[in-house]
Amino acid sequence: MKSIKEITKQLAIKKVNVSIHFNLKKDKFYIDLDTGAKSHLYLYEDGTLEGRYSTKKINLNTDIESILLTLCEEFNEALCYRTYGNSYWFGLCEEMNVKVIAVL
Repeated sequence: MKSIKEITKQLAIKKVNVSIHFNLKKDKFYIDLDTGAKSHLYLYEDGTLEGRYSTKKINLNTDIESILLTLCEEFNEALCYRTYGNSYWFGLCEEMNVKVIAVL
């Protein structure tokens, strides 16, 4: 299972700045993916991905590229068809060949 630290490191290498926090109620660390989009995304150490409108599990037992691809796809969903968001996430989506869907 990829750790929060490993995922944060790979995102930093890709120039996507995120922050690590601790949720006292859930007793878990999480990454605030700093989407800058309509919906926030928090990735918990157990693979739970929490957004404004939904929560789901992602597979952290896979390679880092697959995890980054999944996060890009989830960033796209977090945009909720808006054109604003963290520019570094847009760049990573382009690098990962994830077509961002936005209403212009």
